[in-house]
Amino acid sequence: MLELTAVAFTLLGLVGMAVASRQVIWLREACALAVIAITMASIAAFGLVLAGTAFNLPLRMPIVTASLLLLLTLAWMASVPSTGLTRIVVADSPGGAFARRLILPALLLPSLLTFLFEMVQAWLGVSEAQALSLAAVVTGGVVAAAILWVAYLLDRSERQRRTVLALRTDANTDGLTGLANRRAFDAGLAQALRENEDVALLILDLDHFKSFNDDFGHQAGDDALREAGRLLHAELRPGDLAARYGGEEFAVVLVRSDAERVAQVGRRILAAFHARQWPNRPVRVSIGAALAVSGEAPAGLISRADAALYRSKQEGRDRLTMAAEAPAEAKAPPPGHA
Repeated sequence: MLELTAVAFTLLGLVGMAVASRQVIWLREACALAVIAITMASIAAFGLVLAGTAFNLPLRMPIVTASLLLLLTLAWMASVPSTGLTRIVVADSPGGAFARRLILPALLLPSLLTFLFEMVQAWLGVSEAQALSLAAVVTGGVVAAAILWVAYLLDRSERQRRTVLALRTDANTDGLTGLANRRAFDAGLAQALRENEDVALLILDLDHFKSFNDDFGHQAGDDALREAGRLLHAELRPGDLAARYGGEEFAVVLVRSDAERVAQVGRRILAAFHARQWPNRPVRVSIGAALAVSGEAPAGLISRADAALYRSKQEGRDRLTMAAEAPAEAKAPPPGHA
């Protein structure tokens, strides 16, 4: 079958030219698939030859030639693994894992099934219709098994993704309040200062919390901390960050905020603590707030908010105090200056 072999090698040459030029990817893929289809049809026909029948099939070429064409086509496609169909095969995903495990069996399967069905028909003396029915059942089973394998890979990938997300959440979440922990707060504040112009920081401290623990026990204190976390979370927008800063201290990072919004959020938080019916005695909170200036480091913003919190406590607690403006050295230098 010289004509068919010539066509296959011509298509293979087009594949090589397309790979070398790194253009017309669609032509490269189409020619490669055509060569694979020709070689697979020939290899499948060879299964009938092995069974002792159909020696003059029109699609049959020498098995060595068909195998060589198949390997050369796969080699050309593998030389550009980041584009086209080979990108799927090498992908770090369930689809890539599925392709790597089953592409070779899939290429060999047509010849194997053709050979087996022809032998079954000859050995058992069944009719051609019965052999075709058996072939349909087996082929359907193979397809179903492939679907189940893909489903298994996808399920395993999803379970792994959920595990990673759960571990990441545990690493960044305070176990008592459900808010962000100190590690997540540090990262969130740094990111907010990098990506936003108007950032504000509130540091909050529960008033006289040590005596609360002494009077009612640490279990009641933990309950109060949990409720404080819920109150803070309820007063914030989705883009804001509430964190347990340490002990009975909390921190809130507000983005796209000015002094007016900071005051509104602070008043809402104070009102929420007043409106809550606390089981033992009222729990109150002191707040210090600071507006970031361009180029200010996280440590400087925290220091100013902490100083404002200290003034809130000095002036009677249960109140919001705004920090003074950042000193000149905390601001970013003008363009063109070191």
